[in-house]
Amino acid sequence: MKAKQSLALYIIHITILSLVLFTGCSTQEQNNMTFLSNNEEQSIEVKVFYDYPVAENLEAMATEADVVVRGTFSRFKETWNMARHPVDISEPDRENYVEGHLYEFDVDEVILGQIDNKQMTVNYRYSELIQVENSKEDLFDITVEDPRYIKPELNTEYILFLNYDDDFDNYYGAIEPFQLQMTKDSQVELITKLTSNELQIAESANNTFTLDDGTIVHVDSELDRIDDHITGLKFEDIITKIKNTMK
Repeated sequence: MKAKQSLALYIIHITILSLVLFTGCSTQEQNNMTFLSNNEEQSIEVKVFYDYPVAENLEAMATEADVVVRGTFSRFKETWNMARHPVDISEPDRENYVEGHLYEFDVDEVILGQIDNKQMTVNYRYSELIQVENSKEDLFDITVEDPRYIKPELNTEYILFLNYDDDFDNYYGAIEPFQLQMTKDSQVELITKLTSNELQIAESANNTFTLDDGTIVHVDSELDRIDDHITGLKFEDIITKIKNTMK
């Protein structure tokens, strides 16, 4: 996978442009962050905008994926810094931190594509460390959780639409959404925060931080909305639709 770039626009008292390079992310994306300060109330509002590919149907999800697999998550492996050194990607970036969560996934069936090992590592983009500036131009670090993150359930059957990162030998979501969860009645559920109900919950659960000097920071994330045309479909129908996509 090629290195990805995140462009963040900070507006507090002045406009600062910073370029963050990172690899191994779940999708190609551009994060635009606008910082607005209110000196009288000693509060800062942070608006985070994510630019990433979105799909509303199985055909688009399958087309974007290197592989489509069915299986279960067996364990959480580790966290890592997805922000990499711009010259040597084997080293983490010392000035930026984008936290990824690595999970071990045991493959029961390869629906599309090819894999070398029935046990793969799947990366989830979890959070990002950003800097905010108070009215005295002091800088503070805060950690903002990716509003699209949904912790995978262990020992539960999933269908995943993934791309392969050959730099770090892990897989990541090919598009948003990229995961279906199997239900007990042989149906599937689309796992995403972009549907109407989940989106409302995700956007209303804004992060609020209090800096050491008492300044309140409100983080507001804006996400795209999609319609769910997948939840409730039978597993057999899902498999047929996916395989027919590549004919």
